[in-house]
Amino acid sequence: MALALAVALTVPPPAALRPWVEEFRSRAALLFSRPAEAITTRLHPEDREETAGDPVEVDLDAPGIDEGIAVVWASEADHTLVIGAGWAEGLDRGQVVCEGDRFLGFVDRVEEHLARVRLAGHETSRFGVLLVDDEGEIRQRLLVVGDGHRHARPAGGRLVESGSVGALARRPGAAGLVVGRVVARDGEAAIEVARADQVGDRVHVLDPNDDRPIDARPARLFASLSAAPRAPGASGPARDAVILPFGLAEGLGPGDAVTRSGRIVGRVAAVGRHTARAVPAVAFKPETILVEDEDREPRRVTRGRGGPGALPLPRGLLPVEGDDPAADLRRDEDEAPGELVVHVFVHRESFARLVRGIG
Repeated sequence: MALALAVALTVPPPAALRPWVEEFRSRAALLFSRPAEAITTRLHPEDREETAGDPVEVDLDAPGIDEGIAVVWASEADHTLVIGAGWAEGLDRGQVVCEGDRFLGFVDRVEEHLARVRLAGHETSRFGVLLVDDEGEIRQRLLVVGDGHRHARPAGGRLVESGSVGALARRPGAAGLVVGRVVARDGEAAIEVARADQVGDRVHVLDPNDDRPIDARPARLFASLSAAPRAPGASGPARDAVILPFGLAEGLGPGDAVTRSGRIVGRVAAVGRHTARAVPAVAFKPETILVEDEDREPRRVTRGRGGPGALPLPRGLLPVEGDDPAADLRRDEDEAPGELVVHVFVHRESFARLVRGIG
């Protein structure tokens, strides 16, 4: 019996059985280190109303048209973005994507509430530009293609006219979006284009009929669940983790961020039907940027998007700090005010389809 239990707790189960096995592991981890009553009062489905908060909208998900559409994922290596609006909000393949007056690329693939953007430097990007001088006079019209790096080059071996280095490349049309400057690259002229790591947290998609931003009211991207977790004993299974009182049935999945008072302290590692296991954020270090608070004091916050191999995040979360991430995750409210909150990305399946095969 003991051997069978040990195998169940350690051997990876088949995919179809994984949620059920994880449910058993979570309950067993508590049973080994806590009184049996803890399972009944904290994890039993009939009592879950007392511990699992209702999903609530995170503030970033309903901006007006002037604020644009959230960038929820970015890959510099693959010259690709995923943005937080889809065909339900009026997006379609081939539409131009911009940030302010800068051309970024085109909508490449569309799901109901998410879309993938192929940036100008992507090797499949192909578009027309006008080279203009400092007085705004058109010097040359070109068809260019992305070089798979950070530039676009003339298609078909066509040459850029001499003296055009430094000229500004713009998109034809009423918007006149800036593509970039002509630079000397490997002995030839090329256009520097927008990179994924230079794009901010919001973009616009243009209506092809009038080159104006589409009035896309983005769908909700995240739900937050407040957690009353249980921490297994320090010597039992999952000793650095906490057990959350909700799982697949409430939409959780591996990678969802766990925060306390707005600071990332962990991530969801494994999910059962009605329980989940969260581990410390020691290896969960999303990209951060420096911003000013209300007193103009700088502070570091996470960007509102994931990266290669990472799920998107709500904007403005504070990165993990301190020397003991496990303690930050497992503290009770007497030691660390503020309950744990799990940020559930609600378009997980659509997101997986959009990023599948990239790279």
